[in-house]
Amino acid sequence: MSPVIHLKNGSTIKDIRVGFQTYTMYAYEKNRFGAGETVAECLERHGVQINDVEKIVVSIKDTTGEKANERTCLWTPESGWETVNYIEIE
Repeated sequence: MSPVIHLKNGSTIKDIRVGFQTYTMYAYEKNRFGAGETVAECLERHGVQINDVEKIVVSIKDTTGEKANERTCLWTPESGWETVNYIEIE
């Protein structure tokens, strides 16, 4: 997952900390978890207000299901979250 926050002044924020969780039952692996940060926490860290955000674009590659897929999600103040691209990978 790769989120990018686009600001109205033309700059971008690409260092939002994304969380993770991994667990493999057949290998008796221990559950590993790392908390990410919220968009609000990232904006605060950068000294940016939500009104300064033009859009947030998140690229996702999901290999957890029967078929892998790639999708792009978009957030704007006008429309909220929506999936704008979805491709199944063979």
